[in-house]
Amino acid sequence: LEPPHEGSVTVRVYDVSGRLRAEPYRAVTIGTRARLTWRPGRELPSGVYYLRFEGNGWKATRRVVFIG
Repeated sequence: LEPPHEGSVTVRVYDVSGRLRAEPYRAVTIGTRARLTWRPGRELPSGVYYLRFEGNGWKATRRVVFIG
């Protein structure tokens, strides 16, 4: 993803029922590109999750399938 401008960015992981399961990233980006590598390990079972990206009025959601 490419946020439209620099600033603070938070990524949260939700399960299909809407429960917050992890917050793997919270930082200030420099430039408009950010890369996130998330390795949940044993904290989450395999399944469908939603990654919610938020920062400075910008929001995006992406669906991911995790196979552990």
